[in-house]
Amino acid sequence: MHSKPVKKSVFIVTLFFSFFIWSAGALASVFISKPIPGDQPDVETSSPGGLTGSRPGGSRPGGSVFISKPIPGNKPDVETSSPGGLTGSRPGGSRPGGSAFIPKPIPGNEPDVETSFPGAAFIADTDGDGTEDSITQTTTDILIYHPNTGRTTTYHVGANAFINSTADMDGVKGEEIIVALKDRIIIINDRIGSVTPYSIPRSREGNTYNINAIEDTDGIPGAEIIILLVSQIMVIQPATHRVSYYRMPRVVTNGVVNSIKDTDGVAGGEIIVTLVDQVIIITDKTGAMDHYPIPRGTTYGINTIADTDGTPGGEIIIALAGRLMVIQQATRRITYYPMRNATYAINSVVNVDADAGKEIIVALVGKIRVIDDRERRVRDYSIRGVYAIQNVTDNGICYEELSSGPRSSSYIIEGALQRRYRVESCFE
Repeated sequence: MHSKPVKKSVFIVTLFFSFFIWSAGALASVFISKPIPGDQPDVETSSPGGLTGSRPGGSRPGGSVFISKPIPGNKPDVETSSPGGLTGSRPGGSRPGGSAFIPKPIPGNEPDVETSFPGAAFIADTDGDGTEDSITQTTTDILIYHPNTGRTTTYHVGANAFINSTADMDGVKGEEIIVALKDRIIIINDRIGSVTPYSIPRSREGNTYNINAIEDTDGIPGAEIIILLVSQIMVIQPATHRVSYYRMPRVVTNGVVNSIKDTDGVAGGEIIVTLVDQVIIITDKTGAMDHYPIPRGTTYGINTIADTDGTPGGEIIIALAGRLMVIQQATRRITYYPMRNATYAINSVVNVDADAGKEIIVALVGKIRVIDDRERRVRDYSIRGVYAIQNVTDNGICYEELSSGPRSSSYIIEGALQRRYRVESCFE
């Protein structure tokens, strides 16, 4: 019985580029359910506190040429240029020969300080009575009309103020209103009639800032406001009326907050920051910052964040040139899975063996690789010629051999039993 596919993406493998083919004898079709003798992928794991690790490795000749198509929704969030390629810029310039950081906007996280204009209306339950209230902005005031009582409440915020959004900031029923001004942020709690200002620190570059996200980062009921400043990240915790600052190692630019996810299994999401040469994880509930270096001049992208080791908290999966990097924030450990400088693409991260933790499915030249991060184990499944991964479910990985004759053949790699069998179609 097959479950509904959770991901469809096509990865094309072709034999038409001769410069990737080292040996014609390697084109033989042999199914291998265990790692290929002599070509067993190495697993490199740094010890706790050791945030780097590498070792050279050779490659066995053979296989066909793999050409991947982008995975919808899985595009790298960070792009860097090779050493000397100054295709981007950041305030303060870039060191000669260094990599230029090119931030990509995160969908839903675009700059949003100015999200409305005077006169624009919002709808939200601001007093906690279960009925949505109408929020209107004039030149200097915020007006809230309460349909249950017919009452209008006015809050004076001054000129050049803009309503950013509404959200539950204190864990009590009813949403607060976040108002952005040039030099401060105001939070209006209509339930109790309070107006609380939070000043934006001045810098030599001025009061440039961006409200990047509104998420729970401290594990206390109610969301925090994550603000990107010129050289630091500011977190406002309205429930406790506390403000935290996390200084970055250099001037940062818009878009470096990649996401906010639970990476340690404890209530409250961690703030994941991507810089040109490192990934920083901010644990706001403890005030800790962990730095994970990226090799200088290396192009990288955070592919996804998912539980791959079977313990609470998601792992950060990063695609590097020639190897895959997995950050286990809960244990402060990094694991590297070398790809022996091969062209590869992460197809999906899905539980295919019924054990705790999801497997990382990687498409390479002439093989599909299944990475079991929980066991630090890698299995390769050889494929001859052109193939396409059609879907990945908890039943296994279904793919088609597109160059097997007039009629393509479909197979399932069953992760739980580590075997392969033929099926009529991947879409039965």
